[in-house]
Amino acid sequence: MFESTRSCAKLRDEPVLNSQSGSGGVRCSQSGLFIYLKGGFPQEPRNGPLKHLARVCKRAFDMSLASITLSMLAPVFLLAAISVKVSSTGPVFCRELRYGEGGRQFRIYRFRCRSDDVYDAARLDQIASDDEHITPVGRFLRTSNIDQLPQLYNILIGDMSFIGPRAHPVGLLAEGCRYDELVPYYHLRHSVKPGLSGWAQINDLCGPTCDAHIAQARIDHDIAYVQNFSLLLDFRIAGMTIWRDMLCPRNRSGSPRNERKKGAKGASKDIF
Repeated sequence: MFESTRSCAKLRDEPVLNSQSGSGGVRCSQSGLFIYLKGGFPQEPRNGPLKHLARVCKRAFDMSLASITLSMLAPVFLLAAISVKVSSTGPVFCRELRYGEGGRQFRIYRFRCRSDDVYDAARLDQIASDDEHITPVGRFLRTSNIDQLPQLYNILIGDMSFIGPRAHPVGLLAEGCRYDELVPYYHLRHSVKPGLSGWAQINDLCGPTCDAHIAQARIDHDIAYVQNFSLLLDFRIAGMTIWRDMLCPRNRSGSPRNERKKGAKGASKDIF
């Protein structure tokens, strides 16, 4: 407890490291995307007319694709719902309170993967892949990411997007500290809608966080996406997500970041 508190206090006072001077000021690379810094901390993202137009186009694309995908995957939804219902007692869906754009809170939908008697919609810790309360059906749903399909509804109604920082639970903990206490510029990741996949996820910064510096790296990658947002970047992330999670899933377990977390209890490859 005291050790995690010291880690929080230390990181709160640390600027982003490994920075270099650039034409737009000091900048720091996050897996190829730059974070632009001022005084050692990320700058507020700039929103011009072109970015506003890109956001409008992105929203139109999200609505169209979510509608089509929901229709096409209706049989998968039905099978998943029946499997959850007959395999354990409790509701088919769980609703979790998450942070959205501008820090607004919303309810995210997922297929229930854990036993109903231990499920806590306000849980602050991160579920590990070896959690004993995950049902056999739930384990398959999590491994295949089918449990996240109901989030297509969140995309359709405007709470989320296909691409963006993952929606964190309100008060989420990393190494015993709240993320907003661990990283002082945490709120900058809420400048855009949360997504099903993002820059942090395709760089293997996902799943339970057992190290404060890895937790900070996840936020830094989210902010790098926010500052460099473009439709081209979204298509790049979408393509890499398809390759990483569908066409070549073995890449997820062999990354340098996963090797660093290999010894941590409950290390998970699931998208968070």
